[in-house]
Parts: sequence; C-alpha cells; structure tokens
Amino acid sequence: MAGYSVFLADLLLLAALTGACGSGPEGARDAGTGADRAWDTGPDLPPARACRPDPGAAVLEVVNGGPWEAPAFTAGVLLPGDVPGVAWGDTATGGLRFSRRVGGLWETASVAPGEAVIGPWIGRSVAAVALPDGRPAVAFYDHREQHLRLAVELGDAWVLETVDPQPAAGCDVAAAVGGDGLLRIAYLDLLRGDLRFAEGIPGDWTVSVLEEEGHVGNDPSLALASGGDVHLAWYACGALGTAGCTLGDLRYGLRSEGIFQAETLDEEGDTGWYASMALGTDGRVHIAYHDHGGGRLRYAQGTGGAWIVETVASGEAAGEFASLVLVDDLPWVAWRDGGAETLRLSHRDAQGDWSTWDLDPGGEGRYASLLAAPSCGLLCAWASRDSIRSARLPGVR
Repeated sequence: MAGYSVFLADLLLLAALTGACGSGPEGARDAGTGADRAWDTGPDLPPARACRPDPGAAVLEVVNGGPWEAPAFTAGVLLPGDVPGVAWGDTATGGLRFSRRVGGLWETASVAPGEAVIGPWIGRSVAAVALPDGRPAVAFYDHREQHLRLAVELGDAWVLETVDPQPAAGCDVAAAVGGDGLLRIAYLDLLRGDLRFAEGIPGDWTVSVLEEEGHVGNDPSLALASGGDVHLAWYACGALGTAGCTLGDLRYGLRSEGIFQAETLDEEGDTGWYASMALGTDGRVHIAYHDHGGGRLRYAQGTGGAWIVETVASGEAAGEFASLVLVDDLPWVAWRDGGAETLRLSHRDAQGDWSTWDLDPGGEGRYASLLAAPSCGLLCAWASRDSIRSARLPGVR
C-alpha cells in the first residue's frame, strides 16, 4: 500500500538483507486481506436476501494468545466442512503459523520457521486458500529466502516451494483458486515496483509482469470469474522517493484470455490503499479501499469504464486494512478506524444505506480478513493488541 512513511530509505538499501517489504504507516499490507476474497459457499445459500449476518450476535474468540511484539498478517480461509482457518505471522520469532478451529477449539501449527531480521516485517505478505482437494495452502513472502513462497499442508507437515525467485518479490500478496483448479497469485515486486502474477499448481508455475510503469502493485486483490477471467485491484503511484508513495491511485485491471488491460478507477488524492475486491453474481465488481490522504473508507462498484464511487466513513484514518465480501450481492466491509484503534464492520443494504458496528473497540484491529460463510454468516480474523482474534457472525432470517 502507500506511504512507506518511516525508514523507507533504509528499507530500500537493506531489502536484500532483511526481506522486509510492503508499505504503509507501520508497514502494513492484506488479506486480505489480502488474502481477501468472497468465498463461494455453493448451492446451500438461501434465496437472495432471505437472511443476513447478525453483527449483534458476533462471537469473539482468541485464535492464539501472545505475547508478541506485534501479531500480523492474518489471512482467513474456509476449509471443507466449514472449518475456519487463519494464516498469520508471529513477529516475535519471524515464523508463519496456521490455526484452525476444530471441535470448538483453535489448534495452531508452524508453517515456516523464522529468525531474527533487521527491522520489522512489512507488507500484507500472507494469503491463504483451500486447494481443490481441500488442503490449505499459504502464499507468503519468505523474509529468509527473500522471495515469494508457497506452503501446502501435507499430513502433519507443511511442504514449501518457491513460486517466484525474484528478490523482494512477494511483498503484498493476494491469491485465489479458480474452478479450473489453478492457483492465481498477484503480488508486489518491491525493488522494481512491479505488479507480478503467478499462475499454476504446486510445482508448476508461470510468472509474468502485469504492470511496471511507475511504482505499482501495492495491496493487490483479485477475484476470479467462472469463465476464467481474473479481476484485480491495486494501489499505484508514479515515483517512489524517500518519503514513499505519497500520491497514488486505485487501479483496476482485467486479465482475459491472457490479455491484461488496466484503468485508473479513483485518483482523488492519495487513494487506493488496502484494496479488497469481490465479484457479484451479476458480474459487477465491488472494491473497498482506504483514501489515505482524506482518511476515508471508500467503496467502488461497477464494470470496466463505468464506476460508482462513494465514501463509507470518514475520520482520522478510516478504512485501514479494508476487507470486503459479498452476501447475496450486498457488500460487507471489515476495516480499522486508525484514530480510534478499533475494528469496525460496515454493510450497504439494498437501498444503498450504510450501517456500521464495532467488532473490537480499542483493540487495534489490524490486518482484517473477512470471509463469507454458509447460511449468510461471516467470519473475520484480525490482529489485536496482543493476539490474533476472530469473530463469527451467524446468519439470521
């Protein structure tokens, strides 16, 4: 995302040593959201708008208690049997973890080891997906190997492989699995400032550069259409200086039959941070994002060339770590109010009116990852002050 506000010059000089990547006030994104996507919950969904998530009935849980210097990078995934999983970074050890809720309890496993690094982890550099066979997979930036890696669960262990060996590639990452079984990963190449794209299956990857003019590729989010088209949103700025990207735009692109076309969706001020995208059943694209210059949560919907953009919330830093999903084609957005250090949830109803609830008042609420669950429910994971937390919102009729 934008910014790179502190110690950017040092990061650029030391990136090859530290593996640090990404941008933002404290080096945030993902997933996610990146790691952000609207999960297809299949034919068990009730008729349109027959029910909706109930924020008032949210059940909050600690996924894994601290203490850590700063828990980070939460990326949620829904596994077979509606089992929620969360990939997250343990910045105290530099390790990557994966937690899942089994029998009412959260179980945590080590995905990749870590080691002491120079400076903090930076970037929303974790994305979690369920492979066609139901196994979880995590795309992430390996700060030891300094490039994009993929971890796939195999029995009681995790198997790691390199997806893109390009140094500093993999900072800010988003991933999704299509109906064809192929895994798509969009990610930032920090040192070159490019938006890169990997496509394939574990062990067999095709890597390409989608956009390379200026410093682009921050905070990517992608959504896959049933026909195989790949929709992407990301933050892009022209030049990168010691103050970071201070005037950037929200970009949108479509990759269809191997051809990629992009356009600027919002260029008002410094906008487009924390982009999070989902596709409606009617083919419309929905994107939530942060306007850093104006301190606003923004929302865009439409198709290529015809967009409606509106402000959802304003404040000192509204809309940080935005994560959007659709329930019956209506948007729900988890986001951080940086001024209040609170995780909030906003919903736009069929009449176009927005409502907002607090999920974690005063608990930091960083790296929100929102998932659409069966029966119109929602699952959300995030990094609180000293733990990874989750909320389950049931669907009500």
